[in-house]
Amino acid sequence: MFIRKYWLPISVFLLLIVGIGLYSLQTRPPKDPIVIYKPVEPIEKPTEQPKAEAPVGDTSQGGHVHADGTWHAEPHAPVEVSEAEVSADVQAAPIVAAPENTQIAVQGQELSAPSRASRDAFEAWIKWTEKHKELRNEYSQANQALIDVLPSTEEEQKRHDTDEQFKREVGRKVTEAGKKIGDVLRRIREHEAKRVHPPNR
Repeated sequence: MFIRKYWLPISVFLLLIVGIGLYSLQTRPPKDPIVIYKPVEPIEKPTEQPKAEAPVGDTSQGGHVHADGTWHAEPHAPVEVSEAEVSADVQAAPIVAAPENTQIAVQGQELSAPSRASRDAFEAWIKWTEKHKELRNEYSQANQALIDVLPSTEEEQKRHDTDEQFKREVGRKVTEAGKKIGDVLRRIREHEAKRVHPPNR
């Protein structure tokens, strides 16, 4: 009774408070935006080097411009490097150790074949994967067999509802399909317990 008598004045009062609050938010003057002053350092412009320009006239013979802006019409003579300089560079280079399990081939020889253990592990992984695929296919076939046993048309559904012999036959087939699904699931779980990981994992 209290709710029926006072719900209208209470709701009007709440709407009035909300309206006054919204009105005051709209009529309040906006605050000044916060201005953040950052000290700005003058950016020095890089000194520009004079751009190299190709000579005016016939340049069909070619040429090139160096980074400092000088123009050369002829190619440079090839620089000859002595073997002593090359060997000194190689000797001065830091020695980096090869990562573990890295097979290094001697020049002129092929890489050695993978070890017998890794080959066996790879073959075991392939066999396990093939068996797993077979079991998964068998599982989906058993599921499809269960679906095929169930009544799928209106006529079969009516016959299932009225004919007790047909109903028992469908029940027996469903039970057999369920047992087959359970058996396949059990074999999948046993097989997954013996999971073989691929080599180098």
